[in-house]
Amino acid sequence: MEVKWRLFWAVALPAALRRQLSELQRQLGFSSRQVKWVEEGNLHLTVRFLGDTPHKQVEAIKEAVALHLSGVPAFVSEVDRLGAFPSLRRPRVLWVGVKAHPLLSRLHGAVEAAVRQLGFAPEERPFAPHITLGRVREREELGADRLAQVSFPPAPLPVDELVLFRSVLSAEGPLYQPLAALRLLES
Repeated sequence: MEVKWRLFWAVALPAALRRQLSELQRQLGFSSRQVKWVEEGNLHLTVRFLGDTPHKQVEAIKEAVALHLSGVPAFVSEVDRLGAFPSLRRPRVLWVGVKAHPLLSRLHGAVEAAVRQLGFAPEERPFAPHITLGRVREREELGADRLAQVSFPPAPLPVDELVLFRSVLSAEGPLYQPLAALRLLES
């Protein structure tokens, strides 16, 4: 039987930003019964989710993405607002948005091209850069007005490395294991 790993490419967040986002989770004040919060150490910006992938493909995935990233320079984007999918009025997922940046689009496009070349199906949804804070368990109790009043001050998000993570699901929550890190060109 073929061994498969749940994989995704992401930008790891600096510790200071993870702490700031963790503080935002506390400020929102929802209980763990209402929202399943992402643990501080697991906060990240997903660039491309690959899903269950034969583990023997990891090396080919790393090489293909490294080749496509060869011309993408490091840059600084910005985390700038609180949001929710599908909306603040009917939240299922709470997140902070990452400001649109041409190099972030280029980074996503490079990863997308690399994995499609390896046979991965194209993404079904357009790239909407965000950092998931938590998943809502009891939507009716959240109060959309409360969410709409929360402001999040803009914070810098340095993007100088892309990490391939393996997600191991457990009863305590997911554990993210870095498998490879690709440095972007210093500008």
